Amino acid sequence: MRLLAKSRLPEGEIPFFGFAKGLIAQPRHQLRACSRRDFALPEAPIPPAAILPAAPKRTRQPSERATMSDANDAETLAKEVRYLRDRQDIADVISAYCRGLDRLDADILRGAYHEGALDRHGPFLGDRDNFVPWAIGLVAGFPLSHHSVTTHNCRIEGDMAWAESYCVFFTLTPDQQTLGAGAARYIDELERRDGKWAIAKRAEIMDCCYEVPVKHWLGGAWEEIPSRQDRDDLSYQRPLTLPDPILSE
Repeated sequence: MRLLAKSRLPEGEIPFFGFAKGLIAQPRHQLRACSRRDFALPEAPIPPAAILPAAPKRTRQPSERATMSDANDAETLAKEVRYLRDRQDIADVISAYCRGLDRLDADILRGAYHEGALDRHGPFLGDRDNFVPWAIGLVAGFPLSHHSVTTHNCRIEGDMAWAESYCVFFTLTPDQQTLGAGAARYIDELERRDGKWAIAKRAEIMDCCYEVPVKHWLGGAWEEIPSRQDRDDLSYQRPLTLPDPILSE
């Protein structure tokens, strides 16, 4: 045949055309009959009937996760805002006490306390209705008083709060030659009643007090706007009108 014309196989071997590449020569004695089984694909194993695929786990959709996250964030934010609002309201109460005392404004001073509140101030121990006239009568004996709150610490638990407020104060003696000065702390128990924070109990701790001679070292121009202990003080003016300077020094 022409197929084998150019290449002769060794004696005893015949050509075998299989799935291998090219022409594979095999000895005659190793040849066997090929059947369909030799070319059949392997069958996939059948899993036992007891082994069933597990049900897929339900996962929250992104919209569900976002909704829950937003709700948690909103709740946390509401608590933080509530805390900050409470802190500011309490700080306003402490400041109102100082303003009412320095301006001899009984209404402002009374508003810093709840009805029935107690105050221990120097030799005084009593309720709000007795404290307010006592304190205003005491401060009215000085031509000038100045109370300034500095460090303020506060702990809030629900409708109760406990605060420690540092205060620096000055009073001008009646002869206007000496300043009485001191540093004190207000120890307060405050309550929120009907949405309003106010003092329920207060004690004053006097850390130190001393006297300082008065010297008008800045010059008269700095004292042209008077500090008044009544509602004629410039701080009550609405709208605010700025007075013209008198001295140019």
